[in-house]
Amino acid sequence: MILDARKVKDAVLEKEDASPGYSLCVAGGYPPPLTGMTIATERLYDMLSEERPVGRINFAEGGRGNPRDKMTWNRLRAVHRYAKEIRKAHPDVMIYANLSGSIPGHLRDFYVFNRGVPTDTNVICWVHNGNVARHFRTLGRQWSARQIAGKVHRFVLISKLLDRRLAAFVPAEKRRVIPNTIDEVMMCSGAEVERAQEARRLRSGPIRCLYVSQMIRLKGYEVLLDAAAQLRSAGHDVSVEYAGRWMTPEDEKRFHAYVADRGMTDWVTMHGLVSDRSLLKTMMLEADMFVLPSYHPSEASPICLIEALNAGLPVVSTELGGIPDTVHHEVNGRLARPNDPDDLAHQLSFLMEKDYRIAMGERARASFRKTFAPEIVRAQWLELLAEVGASLPGRERA
Repeated sequence: MILDARKVKDAVLEKEDASPGYSLCVAGGYPPPLTGMTIATERLYDMLSEERPVGRINFAEGGRGNPRDKMTWNRLRAVHRYAKEIRKAHPDVMIYANLSGSIPGHLRDFYVFNRGVPTDTNVICWVHNGNVARHFRTLGRQWSARQIAGKVHRFVLISKLLDRRLAAFVPAEKRRVIPNTIDEVMMCSGAEVERAQEARRLRSGPIRCLYVSQMIRLKGYEVLLDAAAQLRSAGHDVSVEYAGRWMTPEDEKRFHAYVADRGMTDWVTMHGLVSDRSLLKTMMLEADMFVLPSYHPSEASPICLIEALNAGLPVVSTELGGIPDTVHHEVNGRLARPNDPDDLAHQLSFLMEKDYRIAMGERARASFRKTFAPEIVRAQWLELLAEVGASLPGRERA
């Protein structure tokens, strides 16, 4: 059930027997567009809605300001609307899922916290961005970062790395590490993974490498092309499939020219944005490995890596951001140096051996079940919400 945030209080009063007695909303970006952030926000909302009434405030609705826009007049108006909606909702507890690492995003956050968040709302700031801590270190933003932090009751970090980065600025009692999980559509059953593993054992032909992310150069899609070309030159039968949204027409044109000029068209497939999540799940189950050679400076813990582990795919990624908290080198995947095609090819070469690849895929699935399964993540969130709710003074809102 989807509730408008302004109706949360009434829903709670009507369902006192089914809720902890305080109003809760999740403010952040929801699909569309389909990004790791919007998918994660909707997944959290859905998980919590299974337990109690939850309101939502959408920061990414169509026509209300693209998160990648500069500070245009339309975006400034959208930011004002976000603040106004939060103020009208006046929830007892709000999960703020949009804390940004960029300068325009930080200005938005500062405005929303100062003009929109009521002083008696307990805020849980859910941090996904790997650059949030830099605001505390940068002259000119230190004061505003501290102002925001002072209004936050708890910070939830999706990886230990992000927790370490904030440790110098936020006390330990205000920080909690809770990893991301995946949405129900992408969730693979044990039987589905077993069938996929058996198909991987029996399959002949090219070793299928899958890349799923936005088509941003800093995510390393060209690095993967160069590494795969090295493997093919060494005699390995490798193919690469890309699924992701192009950010600019120029990037797409340059990619296809790059592939054509180097004679890669026979073994490179570009699917574009795959908005059908069930189809994306099938692609994961049919691949042999997952590769994300990101060197993006704000990388934290991409959800696509967790989706790959869920499908029993060994993951090859980079020693960057919070990725090593998800991909453990030589356990459920391998890690290469960022923006280094030679090292990526070296790490991928280990997975050319089928038995090694299959065994690592089994450990990948086991690591998902141990750390990232929905029931485990949900339990951690409910425990945190119980703590935050217990700290609320007994009161009724007018």
